[in-house]
Amino acid sequence: MEAKISLVLLANGSQAALDRCLDSCFRQSYSEFELLVFTDETVQVAREDERLRVYETSLADPGALRVAALRRATTDYLMFLEAADFLAGTDALAIFMTRLAEQQSDLAITNLVFYKEAEFIYPFSRAKTRALTVNNYLLCARLYGSFRRLGGNLIAKDLLTRLGEQLGTLATQDLYLKLCLLAKRPVYLSDACYAYSIENGRLS
Repeated sequence: MEAKISLVLLANGSQAALDRCLDSCFRQSYSEFELLVFTDETVQVAREDERLRVYETSLADPGALRVAALRRATTDYLMFLEAADFLAGTDALAIFMTRLAEQQSDLAITNLVFYKEAEFIYPFSRAKTRALTVNNYLLCARLYGSFRRLGGNLIAKDLLTRLGEQLGTLATQDLYLKLCLLAKRPVYLSDACYAYSIENGRLS
């Protein structure tokens, strides 16, 4: 039986960007996921799918999103997505889960690709899949943008649970450091399957 993922999305910002993100989720060849969408109704989630659950709520900060997602997720793994971003390619989740099984990992921090003006930019093409250790964590965190963003990484639900109250208070970089210390085999994956948009003034 394939492992199931909770995709967690905070629906805000541009309606067009949100629709692109939703499309990228529902086009996935890997179908074992639920999509938890949190929205303050500034944008519309006009979809019908048994995997979709929409919560009308205003979340003030990323910490509140993490806590709310953990409370509602029914799967063993969570992946957060930002509404401006999307999964790159229809096999993104399949690749993530294959690599997770290969590495026997409970935390996968993933490479990303930047997206601007309908083009993909691969800033970390030489990145290698590697186990994360106390010796290389800081170097990886300095080199790769995915350590500084919540979106696109695959996290075992158990790890988030074990953080307790810290889940809602830690800054993103501190969150991943804590998760790496708790994980049995944290890895950095070279596959660039998460597209981070650097349009509309977002920094790379």
